[in-house]
Amino acid sequence: MEKTEIEWCFHPFQRDYRTSAGVVIFLVALCILVYVVFNEVLLAVLTALVLLVSLWEFFLPSRYRLTADGLTVRTVSGIIERSWSEFTGFSVGRAGILLRIGAPGALRFIRRGEVRVFFPEGEEEQKQQVIELVKAKVEQAHDKNGRENLDGYD
Repeated sequence: MEKTEIEWCFHPFQRDYRTSAGVVIFLVALCILVYVVFNEVLLAVLTALVLLVSLWEFFLPSRYRLTADGLTVRTVSGIIERSWSEFTGFSVGRAGILLRIGAPGALRFIRRGEVRVFFPEGEEEQKQQVIELVKAKVEQAHDKNGRENLDGYD
């Protein structure tokens, strides 16, 4: 029987410690450089704050939940909930799936959006389950709505 609900947590900072160490070293070096150049502690702290806030997706975990009804992504900044019928296509990459949101008809070129879904850590089997579930649900939603069938890897 096919699994209709998959839930996992993705934390990029913990995924690759070399990259994480490089990012932290770069941020610290940049803040030190700002302090040395401008001789202002407040400006260096403000620089650190802006950089940390802009990289929150890297430092803090995201939780993903795929169900029969749709997709839920929980991050520090909020919750994204989308039904499968809202997605017009998807692309499978090395790190995850990019789900596209578009308006029907001619508006699809104007009003577009994307939701990134990173693969769960670990087993290849779980990654394949995620791909199969996304492909089945997006295609099923498009068949139900009378739209053309997707190939899943556009």
